[in-house]
Amino acid sequence: MSRPVGGYGDITSLYPEIHSICEKIKADVEKKAEQKFPTFIPISFMQGIVAGINYIIKIYVGLAGEDECIHVKVFQALACNGGKLTLNGHQYPKTKADILKSF
Repeated sequence: MSRPVGGYGDITSLYPEIHSICEKIKADVEKKAEQKFPTFIPISFMQGIVAGINYIIKIYVGLAGEDECIHVKVFQALACNGGKLTLNGHQYPKTKADILKSF
């Protein structure tokens, strides 16, 4: 499926680096959401290539029963620019049934 330059691709199964990204941004997400999450497990994601990579990730957080999630938007700079991760937004609360989309 083609996408516009900078647009997001299809929702994808997880790659190992997504788990690593989630570990690195968890403290920032908890601060922005003003919530501590006992569980923080990525479920799915989509990405868009720009001057780095934009990710939107659905993360299971384990609150309010078995269905509570958060959607996060993360930018990863190119390796030649340091590869820094920046949390650019979140949507909370979400459920496992909520579809990932750009925000």
